[in-house]
Amino acid sequence: MRVQNKFMIAVSFVFMMLFSVIIAVGNYLLARFETINPEEASSKSSSMKMGDLKMHYVEKGNAGKSIILVHGFGESAYSWRKNIDFLAQSFKVYAIDLIGFGYSTRITTRIILQKSTLKP
Repeated sequence: MRVQNKFMIAVSFVFMMLFSVIIAVGNYLLARFETINPEEASSKSSSMKMGDLKMHYVEKGNAGKSIILVHGFGESAYSWRKNIDFLAQSFKVYAIDLIGFGYSTRITTRIILQKSTLKP
């Protein structure tokens, strides 16, 4: 194996380990610090049940078409707090907390794929 290939494998491994640490820290912070407090929100805060899971959302505005705001990884409906009031002037706005984020149900059970369940 060439030295350049070994170097690229080592760099890839270090990058993957660093990325894993960043994800773990992000998940810890998400679980530790809650986001928007539904009682203090200027918008209507609700949740809907889907089986055993609860999905939290913030609703505001009555005019026009509806807009659904979906946060990015490691975020929550709170990330849209500065946009909701402005958009609600012209639209019905829904900002959701995806499952596992914000005030939606946190997934605490690890899903383990057994070797027998994997198909080639």
